[in-house]
Amino acid sequence: MRRDIAAGIDPVKQKRLIVRKRKTFSEVAEEYHSEISSTFRSPKHAAQWLQSLRIHAYPALADKAISEVESADVLRVLNPIWNERSETARRVTQRLRRILNWAAAKGYASKSDAISLALSALAVRSKSTKHFASIPYQDVPQFIRALRRGSASTTAKLGIELILLTVLRTSELTLAQWAEVDWNKRTLTVPRERQRKKRTPTPHVVYLTEHAIQLLTQLKGLADGSKFIFPNRTGDEPVSNMMLLTALKRLGRRETIHGMRASFRTWVDEETKGMGDVAEQILGHVIKDATEAAYRRGNFAAKKRELLQEWERYALTPSQLTDRE
Repeated sequence: MRRDIAAGIDPVKQKRLIVRKRKTFSEVAEEYHSEISSTFRSPKHAAQWLQSLRIHAYPALADKAISEVESADVLRVLNPIWNERSETARRVTQRLRRILNWAAAKGYASKSDAISLALSALAVRSKSTKHFASIPYQDVPQFIRALRRGSASTTAKLGIELILLTVLRTSELTLAQWAEVDWNKRTLTVPRERQRKKRTPTPHVVYLTEHAIQLLTQLKGLADGSKFIFPNRTGDEPVSNMMLLTALKRLGRRETIHGMRASFRTWVDEETKGMGDVAEQILGHVIKDATEAAYRRGNFAAKKRELLQEWERYALTPSQLTDRE
């Protein structure tokens, strides 16, 4: 740089000329997205990641040189969605930060504090936590009876009941494939790349109860040869997560599918003794304390089966098991 200055060359301008001919924000975003494409849970998730930027960020940033993106530009992106669509704003902010950091690492731009400055200028939102609405665990048996009598499709009914019995996350079940079911061992294995934030080092093994196997057998008959347990109409792709939520709404329910996991967890706390750690593993939660996680290496396989069987007995009375209406 000293030699350049002595020769009358501005090193900053020279760098901008050398670095990929002033790449635009959209060019860098598309390049970054292509580089991380293998890390997404599904093609749909990959498409949604980029589409959120095309909708919310590209109008202000698409043709702007990545090296010239400033806090004012970020504000133009976030202001319209900051209060009205807080979750969307959070995701867009996260993606903008990753793109700008990656651009700096690649030499397309200097390290920028544009995101931090923009966030400091935005109105402070309430930090109150909004939990997913859940069914009181005492009402789960009555809910299942109402579900079976409801007007939703057979596939949706079976899916919701299976969610209740396995306490899987919605996408972990709706994206599941038949190859992940071991009928002999009675397990469903969720690959690491489809787990939430991929925080666990190994696949998540779900132990299936007798009734869960029966539900899967019925779903197998409805899948029409698709590799997906819940295929769309063509059978080439899995259904949308909204299928199960729509079925709930048709029942006049305000609860969410994800909230059913809370129903199970509350039942464990209230109706069992010393099974909290087992429940956390069934739910696929990660031990946050690194030291504790290093020493706790068992998978509680037998206890998981036992606890899920108890949960099934609670949720399904003998009369309900034969009362599919």
